Amino acid sequence: MERHETARKVTSLEERLETLDRNLVKTSVELRNVPKRVAETKSMLYDSITYLSKQLNIGIEPTHIRDITRQPSKKENQTSNITLEFSNTLLKASFLNAIRQYNKQNPKNKVSSSHLDIKTTEQLPIYITEQLTSQAKKTFYSARSFAKANQYSFCWTSNGKIMLKKDTNSQAIIIKNEEHLKQLSHQNSL
Repeated sequence: MERHETARKVTSLEERLETLDRNLVKTSVELRNVPKRVAETKSMLYDSITYLSKQLNIGIEPTHIRDITRQPSKKENQTSNITLEFSNTLLKASFLNAIRQYNKQNPKNKVSSSHLDIKTTEQLPIYITEQLTSQAKKTFYSARSFAKANQYSFCWTSNGKIMLKKDTNSQAIIIKNEEHLKQLSHQNSL
């Protein structure tokens, strides 16, 4: 009996920690596959985002950005991720919507390193998504695998939450953790 109570408390604490972590990254987006530059400065990163904003007519000003950081990666890697933190969630949402719209309207010229004014021998695609907590990243990976294996048409994130949808007519399911995926898998097998 004591073990079950301890397990319940641990689960509760993990959920609270995940909620706190989600609040820490709720105004952040992640730019993946961004080429590294020699002697790169924070100012250069700000300039790249400002350039992207002008290229796509988004209207992001430096004052809208709380912080921008290059994530560490192995020295031999030519690219790494950048975390861009906005001053509020509305700016983050409008930025992500503008990126999605641009990529949808320009399937042959999606956001790339040239849109960030980073000179490379070839244009590298840049993937821009909302930043997820490390636990949410793992769960999102599992949810995408689950979606493929179980013929779910849609798997996405929204405000740090992972969503699944069987088809356009079905209701979205919020996936809280991997245990929830296991329960869903069990329901599908019945």
